[in-house]
Amino acid sequence: YCAIFQEDEVIEKDRLIQLWMAQGFLQHPDDELEKVGEEYFYDLLNNSLFQDPVIDRKLGNVVRFKMHDVVHDLARALSINDVSQQVRHLSLLGYEQCGSSLEAGNNFRTLLLSNNSPKLENFSNNMIKYLRALSLGGIRIEELPDSIGELKHLRYLHIRGIT
Repeated sequence: YCAIFQEDEVIEKDRLIQLWMAQGFLQHPDDELEKVGEEYFYDLLNNSLFQDPVIDRKLGNVVRFKMHDVVHDLARALSINDVSQQVRHLSLLGYEQCGSSLEAGNNFRTLLLSNNSPKLENFSNNMIKYLRALSLGGIRIEELPDSIGELKHLRYLHIRGIT
């Protein structure tokens, strides 16, 4: 799952935990999923899978971090070898990255798009109908497409930079 982030990307801790929650990666009988996510996050940080934490001075907790380069390279290598299989989680910075990822993609669970990515309308309904996490970070749109209302499994929607 770590391969969806770009190398040296600064990742917000709360965003990562929300993505984990949306995918059902966190389990707890009392629905304290955010607390479990925090514990997992700090386990990964303490074991050096995450690095360069930015700490909130007032609260004393981590707010942002980067994935360790070795972890990112390993995750990327594993995901590249798996592109021939079913792609479930996809992050696109631009059209040049689409190629085999979109061809292998059907029933995406995570889709992270940025300002140079294909528009959401370019993805068929079959590709996104089981989407659980959608990020439209930095995409310049004036209104959300109607198709978002049809995403019955969507648990996480990140919108930034709507004009």
